[in-house]
Amino acid sequence: MIAYGGVDALIWLCKSSKNISLHHIATTILSILTEKGEDRSSGVLISILNVYNIESIRPVIITKWALPPILYLIHNYTQPDSKEDEKQSPTTSIKSGTTTLSHQSSLDNTVEGKQNIILEITINCTHILYQLSRAGILSQKEVISDGILNTLLKLAVFNVSPAANDKRSMDTNEEQQCQHMIERLNIINSLAIKSISAICSLGSFQDSIIKIIQSTNTMPSLLRSSNSEVQKYMAKSFAYLSLRNEKYKAHLVKGEGARALISIIAVLPHQDPENETEDARLEELSYYFSKCIKLDSNEYKKEGSECLNSATVSHACCALANLATNNESQMCLMSQPHFLRHLCNVPAVFSNAEIHRHVARCLANLTLYENNIDKMLADKEKDDIHSFNVLPTLLAMGQSARVTSDIQRQLVRAIDNLSSHVFKSVEDEVGYRVGLFEETFLYIQRILDDESDKDADTVKRARNIMEREVTVVVEKVDEQSPKTKRNKKKSKGKTKGKKG
Repeated sequence: MIAYGGVDALIWLCKSSKNISLHHIATTILSILTEKGEDRSSGVLISILNVYNIESIRPVIITKWALPPILYLIHNYTQPDSKEDEKQSPTTSIKSGTTTLSHQSSLDNTVEGKQNIILEITINCTHILYQLSRAGILSQKEVISDGILNTLLKLAVFNVSPAANDKRSMDTNEEQQCQHMIERLNIINSLAIKSISAICSLGSFQDSIIKIIQSTNTMPSLLRSSNSEVQKYMAKSFAYLSLRNEKYKAHLVKGEGARALISIIAVLPHQDPENETEDARLEELSYYFSKCIKLDSNEYKKEGSECLNSATVSHACCALANLATNNESQMCLMSQPHFLRHLCNVPAVFSNAEIHRHVARCLANLTLYENNIDKMLADKEKDDIHSFNVLPTLLAMGQSARVTSDIQRQLVRAIDNLSSHVFKSVEDEVGYRVGLFEETFLYIQRILDDESDKDADTVKRARNIMEREVTVVVEKVDEQSPKTKRNKKKSKGKTKGKKG
């Protein structure tokens, strides 16, 4: 295929042919050739490749300059009315090919037939980009300068005109055709967002990716997408981008970023509704989804049995934990209404250990900032949309059957940070807060009772917590005991005697 010019011929057809059927065949073959050792429904050719141990042609796609015509085919078939791309086209004949479709085979003579072929060509081209992204062989120039990332962002939200999705006054055949079209659109969206996620995992040019995502403002809509795959992989991309980029973390949560990310956990059913009215719930969801949420809307229905995918929630919590390490981004998160309450609700909905680890890490990171301590130990009766007592959540995760050493380490870290600040308050608050930590101290003591499988940092922090507990409680008891009061009076009397 490579040595005798087969790949060159396929690329040439994509560049020069006017025939949509040839575009369909050429992109299908190229799409299959970019795979290796994977099963597909059209797996005859891929089986031959496996039998003869033929390597994937992914690198050849780049070296043979196939990316420009592939990108142009995507733009041509997804934006047929665009005139700007025509000037930059590697061929001047592709657009004219779309006007001669009536001369194709009888399959292509119907509007539905043409639409299906166009969508399949788009799927093939997107699949090629997905394979190249997954292989990690795209350069920063190709991703950023040549427009691959911008193209993928458009494909992730790509949809046909609303009329094509309107099922009113359709017969059975039309409904089936419409359903097939929606399925193809979902495939395009899913392949595109998986490609974006693979690209975002590469740390070398994440700064440029953040700038592009911020400028296009597509991230919020992707995080709120009705396509579960799109939502999941956008949350995963967010987690990648928020991991190390301290300089740009705040950019991710600006505008709609924070609200869109928190909307993933805000929509979960509340285990402790705290007498929340339905109107208040709808108002809050409307805030996070940036649109009016009604009782019969899809977002509100998710509160029932259709809970979000656990992987999506896990990625979102991972991103929140990453953002909590930066002062500016964590301030943005804490400013969102009932953020702590929504975060603490997640472990009550999901028993997944990975989700618990991210929630524990997020809470531990938030306790690094002294301004958050009072909010994270708030009185339950206190009416503050930015405050919530996180100790019951920390204890519940620590006592879960699925708790791991890593989760426990984050929990102890959070409790250590909270207790190190909590007793610096004025004396009239200390008694109340000692009561808050009563069960927490018992949990920490159980950890110290069995140190065999604990890491050194966890044990050290646990001992620090218990030392604070003993110091504060003893001081409090001593101050209130009659003996202490008598001793104080005697010492005062002796002092007066000496002065006389």
